Amino acid sequence: MRVYYDENKNTVVIDTVSRYFRDGNLVAEVFGDDIAIKYEESETYEVFANYQDYQDGQGVDAGSTPQEVADYLNGEFQKDGIIEGETNFNGVDNTVNVIDDRLTEGDTIYVTPTVNVLNEFYFPTIVVNNSFTVNRIVINALNGLTVNLPFKWRKLI
Repeated sequence: MRVYYDENKNTVVIDTVSRYFRDGNLVAEVFGDDIAIKYEESETYEVFANYQDYQDGQGVDAGSTPQEVADYLNGEFQKDGIIEGETNFNGVDNTVNVIDDRLTEGDTIYVTPTVNVLNEFYFPTIVVNNSFTVNRIVINALNGLTVNLPFKWRKLI
């Protein structure tokens, strides 16, 4: 069975099925000649098979010993490919331009404030030339704009 990290989908693929996870949630463990793949937080096992059954993304054996296979699998599970960042509005402008070389034309961005605000809403544009713009709309700004308002952004898969 093939097990590998798919950079295009930002997922681990196990035997043609994508498994969505974050931050090393999957882990491979050696049990004699067998390898178990489990979800670390829930201790739920996804796969339990002989080490010789595991292949990389090209269909080549993932290793010649159980430990080599576990090391390969855990290396794939640690890849996350998540593209994200944090910036802020300066309190004067309602627009921020974010540039990041990891972004490509047409990427979709999700934006969320990192502090609680009332009556402020964010609208990011689609990525063009490794950058996107976040527009802020303020409704009933009684005390003006929030100064240095931080927000996080993430590329959606």
